[in-house]
Amino acid sequence: MNCRNAEGRFGMKLQRLRFSTLWRCFLILGVCLTGCAVPPPPATPTAEMSQPTATVTPVLTATPVPSPTFTLTPTPAANDLSLPLRLALYYPWQAEDWAQINPLPARGKYDSHDPAVIEEQVKEMKRAGIRAAAMYWKDEGARSFLAAILQASREQDFYWGVLLDVEKQGDPSAGLIQQILDDIYQSFAMHPNILRLDRRIALIADVDEVDDGCGMVSRWLEANREEKFYLIMQVFENYERCSSQPDLWVDLYPKTPIEPLPAESLTLQVNSWDGSDLAALERSMMDWGAQVQAAGAPKGLQIIRAYNDWAGGMNIEAAAVWGESGGYYLEVLQRNGQGYAGLVEELLFKNEAVLVGAGDIAICGEEGSQYTAALLDQIPGTVFTAGDNSNEEGTAVQYQMCFGPAWGRHKDRIYPAAGNHDLLTSQGAPYYAYFGERAGQPGEGYYSYDLGQWHIIVLNSVCEYAGGCGEDSPQMEWLRKDLQAHQNLCTLAIWHYPLFTSGTRGGNEVVRPFWKALYEVGADVIINGHDHHYERFAPLNPDGQPDPERGIRQFIVGTGGAGLRGIGEVAANSEKRILYTYGVLKMVLKGNGYYWEFVPVAGMGATDSGSGVCH
Repeated sequence: MNCRNAEGRFGMKLQRLRFSTLWRCFLILGVCLTGCAVPPPPATPTAEMSQPTATVTPVLTATPVPSPTFTLTPTPAANDLSLPLRLALYYPWQAEDWAQINPLPARGKYDSHDPAVIEEQVKEMKRAGIRAAAMYWKDEGARSFLAAILQASREQDFYWGVLLDVEKQGDPSAGLIQQILDDIYQSFAMHPNILRLDRRIALIADVDEVDDGCGMVSRWLEANREEKFYLIMQVFENYERCSSQPDLWVDLYPKTPIEPLPAESLTLQVNSWDGSDLAALERSMMDWGAQVQAAGAPKGLQIIRAYNDWAGGMNIEAAAVWGESGGYYLEVLQRNGQGYAGLVEELLFKNEAVLVGAGDIAICGEEGSQYTAALLDQIPGTVFTAGDNSNEEGTAVQYQMCFGPAWGRHKDRIYPAAGNHDLLTSQGAPYYAYFGERAGQPGEGYYSYDLGQWHIIVLNSVCEYAGGCGEDSPQMEWLRKDLQAHQNLCTLAIWHYPLFTSGTRGGNEVVRPFWKALYEVGADVIINGHDHHYERFAPLNPDGQPDPERGIRQFIVGTGGAGLRGIGEVAANSEKRILYTYGVLKMVLKGNGYYWEFVPVAGMGATDSGSGVCH
């Protein structure tokens, strides 16, 4: 045999075999090279190909090649992201759903089909370092939401995956899961804003209610056998022992973590809060700051639960409670938790303010004022006093040696009110000397200032040292003029003697004119001292009758450090009493309302909190 010719024929056969095999692979994959018709492999006119050969060229069978169910995954694009990644869970809303809850989004009640809303939400998330979101997909209605959301995000460099919740329907079969996955893939696989990880659509399977563990994992992997989805699954007990494993595990419910924790993911969960409990909101904010500070920037998949779960009260979306479009939760994320503690004051109170304090404070040789001063050390804001700063004779020595070492270290932020003990020495000369112009003019002791959006009025209820408290007194004339000049939506007044009390000494009628003037203009809060306990009353009119629409809420906070006392008969409309407990009253004053919290010295007693709106 001519070795040269044999080599040529062998080479021709090998060339044909390679080309034919390659062509068959293309047909099996369902790729059409030139329109719908499939042309034969082109022959290259060479001398060797024109020579006869005894080999049998592989022939394509007549079995029809099935049409592909899906389009091939496109080459990597901008939407093919990688870890680390911060991703938020997103709940789509339609307008009629809002009737079921009482949310407070800054943009008002919205519809997630609205492109203007989505564009603003995406900008908000991006500012917080969130690059992508997973939309909650519960039923057929989710398709229209995702289509609208993707369309609104086309120019935003922001990407959307899916949070799929089907396990709550029972234990769905692999076939049912595959139908849902096929639907999502056929509808959205080619959209430029669909989120891909490792070139596959990112999908989180929320399977928190399962009873067959590893069997469930196997069904999901079977449904995803063509690996069109990057499968992220919720952990369960002993998840790490399953023979089949998804691409990534997550713990969407970290408040009750399952051990061991997933290595490549971390979920930050907002504590539930709503606009009717602002004290719970602040606790939630502080917890959020601590979480984000501990986590820092994403190190793997960092999931935020959730962006706008208003029904569950777990949302970082900007809320109307801030009175603006920004929000504390988002700002903390933007800073990766760095300096979050100072951010509480900076952001929560950007259009608001903290007012904290008590009355009946310092007695030489007693430690109560030291305990409450330590509380002030931990609470930013403006400090008020409700009188009897020196609860003895009000001498200069007592202010310097007894009040000074405790509350005196906060002197630069104190706005005081005078009590009867403060004015016992030289008609209060040491009191006015110690506090300076912050105490008002000597012989008067009344003044006002604005704090945030609130107007704060400090009055002198020790009438004999203030020129009187009657309707025709200089103090009342000043009060009426001050109220006329400051028509703020929200007004708070502070003085020493209470009109209503459960204390054994009873209320003091000399202050009723104060009440009447304040009630007439729609004032909101009155804070008093004198009785050495904590007490809160329902909103009342000057006659002590309940008035939920226009009534003023009165607090007694004689808990600043002087000796504590019990009470007599509980007064009408007294809603809360805390006895034998040192503490301070913390008020957060926002644009259209407030919330309060009585903060006790550790280990001493109960607390009290709540919120109200301005008239």
